[in-house]
Amino acid sequence: MGNQEDIPVIIGGYMIFFYWDSYYDTGYSLMDTQHKDYIAIVEDLQKSVYSQDQDFFEKQSALFITHLSEHFTTENNLMIKYSYPGYFSHKAEHDRFFDKIKKNLTDLNKKSTNEINNFFEVTYRWFKNHLEINDRKLAKFLIENEKK
Repeated sequence: MGNQEDIPVIIGGYMIFFYWDSYYDTGYSLMDTQHKDYIAIVEDLQKSVYSQDQDFFEKQSALFITHLSEHFTTENNLMIKYSYPGYFSHKAEHDRFFDKIKKNLTDLNKKSTNEINNFFEVTYRWFKNHLEINDRKLAKFLIENEKK
């Protein structure tokens, strides 16, 4: 990833590529695998938005929504299973982001470049912030509690 065929995300006026980096590792393999899939799906979604291919866009949009739903369900179920103390706030973040994505993904490929860039900027920033603040904490908790 990160080659010339990748579609960049604009953040603060700078182009970045949304790609997996070991920085995003949480140490919890299921979560890390799903996060890697998330980034690959977002990268393909970016390509589909600019492709002028409506079927490709619709397929990638559906895949993104499905992946988010499955990933959030996985994390939510793990939090319940291990009685994670931050469950309600973590789940609320998932719910808010999921609703926002579903709303803003509709006809994204027909929106202005600025709206498209904003969508991917929000997607990137949410992922990075959520991972740094919540998912690393959850991963540590799960690793410690699965040993018991």
